[in-house]
Amino acid sequence: MVKYHHLTREQRYAITLPKEGQSFRSIARTIEVSASTISREGLGVTRRIKFTLIIERKSGRKVSRKFTPSMHREAEVLLVEQRRWPEQISGRLCRSGRPMIGKTTLYKWLHEDKWQGGKLYTYCRHCLCYRKRSLATPMPII
Repeated sequence: MVKYHHLTREQRYAITLPKEGQSFRSIARTIEVSASTISREGLGVTRRIKFTLIIERKSGRKVSRKFTPSMHREAEVLLVEQRRWPEQISGRLCRSGRPMIGKTTLYKWLHEDKWQGGKLYTYCRHCLCYRKRSLATPMPII
């Protein structure tokens, strides 16, 4: 019966610094473990590295992502005067390098305006209507 054990710190270090083009089998031979162990450990290492990169990227944001009154005015101009819909507005602002507003935020803003009696939603191409017709009613059982 084979007894399994954890990798040592040195073995893990050898896995994290492979040479370019080096296979799992060759790494496994050098540290004397199974190739499947290297494969599983390698996947874990790459996942941890990706996670830390995501955290670093998010923590490095300098731009505030709040929907400020100036963004309200700019979105209103794009919506009313240029007849853009939320997907186009968010894409245009993203490409121009200004703080990004997501389409979901814009739709929330339009819904709030509609509930407060505003008319901005009428400039949206579908006027925030979800369905053109009602749902089908079930047929009666005879």
